[in-house]
Amino acid sequence: MIEKDFPDAKKTTLKNMCKTRWVERHEAYEVFFALFSSMMRALEVMANERLFAGQYGDAAWSWDTDSKNKASGLANAISSFSFIITLLKAMKYFSVLKPLSVKLQKRDLDVYEAHNNSNNVTDDLQVIRDNIKDIWTKWFDLVVTTAANVGVVPSTPRRTNQQQHRDNVPGQTPSDYYKMAIAISLLDHLQSEMKAYFNPTNDAVLSSLFNSSS
Repeated sequence: MIEKDFPDAKKTTLKNMCKTRWVERHEAYEVFFALFSSMMRALEVMANERLFAGQYGDAAWSWDTDSKNKASGLANAISSFSFIITLLKAMKYFSVLKPLSVKLQKRDLDVYEAHNNSNNVTDDLQVIRDNIKDIWTKWFDLVVTTAANVGVVPSTPRRTNQQQHRDNVPGQTPSDYYKMAIAISLLDHLQSEMKAYFNPTNDAVLSSLFNSSS
């Protein structure tokens, strides 16, 4: 299907979300986003095989009822604008953490090198925070394009006077809403966590890094 409908695709297979190797988690997000349009197309075909049998061949699309129902449910779950924009935020922010994850998983890890790498990540996150307006505009445009490819239009969750289970931030447009509710809030959280876990005065962290490298 990818070769037929997306001949320029550089990725063709999803990656598992490894529970122990964070580097592979970062790559899994990148591949998932790259193949998002392909996945939506595949799920659509699986759920409605009779409509597409002539395009991909009868033998290739013989799914049981349970598989069709799961495909339909999964397509509905990931085809919301909020899901797509959250996926991109996770991919973008985790890509900043990826070099640090690679370093921390090396067997010959040097404690001071690792700490310097953590400072680089902190600096990179601060650059994003200082330029969030311009950077967010580019990211949001990418989300809108990706969503349009699968027939999803920009939208925001319905806001109420009192919200208990999700953010209820003000925003005149979808871009403003998601910049405050997701982009800035997640970035601030990452910065806070980096400062907490990789603080030069945190002897416990430095000690654990040293022991892992010896």
